[in-house]
Amino acid sequence: MSPGNKKRQPRHAVAAVEFAVCLPFLLILISGIWEVGRMVQAEQLIANAAREGGRQAAAGLNDNGTICQNMVNYLTMNGLSNVTYLSQSGSTTLNSTSVTMPSVTGISPGLSVTGTGIPNGTTVVAVDSVNKKITLSQKATATASSISMIISNITVSVVNLTDSSRSNPQTATQLDQFHVTVTVPYSLIRWSALAQITSTTSLTASADWFSMKDTSLSVDTSIPVS
Repeated sequence: MSPGNKKRQPRHAVAAVEFAVCLPFLLILISGIWEVGRMVQAEQLIANAAREGGRQAAAGLNDNGTICQNMVNYLTMNGLSNVTYLSQSGSTTLNSTSVTMPSVTGISPGLSVTGTGIPNGTTVVAVDSVNKKITLSQKATATASSISMIISNITVSVVNLTDSSRSNPQTATQLDQFHVTVTVPYSLIRWSALAQITSTTSLTASADWFSMKDTSLSVDTSIPVS
């Protein structure tokens, strides 16, 4: 029998071995596509929320608090259901980490806290639902009652770049420039429980709109005398 007619020996389970070798690389590729796709979708939602906030600021019909809440509502209605943004009043004591709240519903450890007399970077450490109190990571710098606080896991802001004294869109003048920013931690939007492939820690979108408030016009109703 010539060498060219020699029968080849069958190789069993070759496909299974090749699949086992390629599977880790395929999983990494699929995870990367999944992660980047989710980031693109979330960036679009966050950008739309910022544009909606800018549109409302330009209209001058709502104040900052209402506009920020509306941006959060937009994110929630479009799939980012784990976003938290609470505007509440609380009572603080100088050099104390305890804050008395009218309600602690929706508040959980880890949320950031901002407000008068509360240092930057402060977060919620513990929640006492019985006594309606929260414990902060830093001590309050003043004693005050019923101060306005924002408790959230995202950052939303509306800033008047033309004149910071007119930060409320309702008191702005025509053509004031408003800069609206929305920042969401990546941990709130990720779908996969696998280790993160990208180094992104947060997604930020901003929009600039100019106030379109009507300029007041005074009309002299007196009849001219010839």
